Amino acid sequence: MGENVNIYKEEIEDATRIITISKYVVALTGAGISVASGIPPFRGPGGIWTKHGEPPPNGYQRFLEDPAKWWKERINKEGFYRDF
Repeated sequence: MGENVNIYKEEIEDATRIITISKYVVALTGAGISVASGIPPFRGPGGIWTKHGEPPPNGYQRFLEDPAKWWKERINKEGFYRDF
């Protein structure tokens, strides 16, 4: 592994500089990182969709048709997001 670090030493140093001077840093990760961090998954045991059902497949179209109504449904204490 030490050998690989030497190969990418310059890239690692560049990334370190960029991250150090940045106001915000975003990391895009694969599936599973949220569970290890204590954030529930969408599917599977304890998952948000497992508990509450999957969102409707036309949800984005419904939002585009009436954004105010869409947000009212999300904010409504009796609605889909009541437990969040």
